[in-house]
Amino acid sequence: MNLFNAIKFIETKLEDYFTDEADHVIIANIADEDHVKEKIIITMVNLEEEKTMKNQKYVKMNALQKPVYQNPPVNVNLFLLFTATHDNYETALKHLSRVVEFFQGKNVFSNKDGNLPNGSNESFKLILDLIPMSFEGTNHLWGFLGGKQLPSVIYKMRMVSLEAGKPTNIGGTIFESDITSTKIEGS
Repeated sequence: MNLFNAIKFIETKLEDYFTDEADHVIIANIADEDHVKEKIIITMVNLEEEKTMKNQKYVKMNALQKPVYQNPPVNVNLFLLFTATHDNYETALKHLSRVVEFFQGKNVFSNKDGNLPNGSNESFKLILDLIPMSFEGTNHLWGFLGGKQLPSVIYKMRMVSLEAGKPTNIGGTIFESDITSTKIEGS
């Protein structure tokens, strides 16, 4: 799975929840989108590696029972900012409430909920958790984004697994080993 497909999957599911209008939810950088109004904008504001999943096997067996040497996938957490960009503040708050309601009702998504946007049917599991922000953290975030603060909420999307498409090395199977002993002096 790649980052875009994971975020696009969430965008599609959230868009389906907003059944009253089409194209209500978009993926964009909120810092560059001052001209976009009347939308919920999804912006990735941070990415971190999931350290607890770091120790994984470097060797797997392929279909021909040959060992394949490949670095394990990198498991990352994405921090997604959902921002309501409506001119009417009441409408913005209502739409932001609907985002929170949506993830309160369903915060775990998998391939059972549908295929990825690229048509891939690979298995995946995305878990979204609400991240509380302090006043200071919110101030720093919006200062970093270079804009005025808009009604928004941050969710942490856990366990996006990133993996290269091809193995780095395919080797042969070791069937036996030959260990010759040498006499150690003094024994």
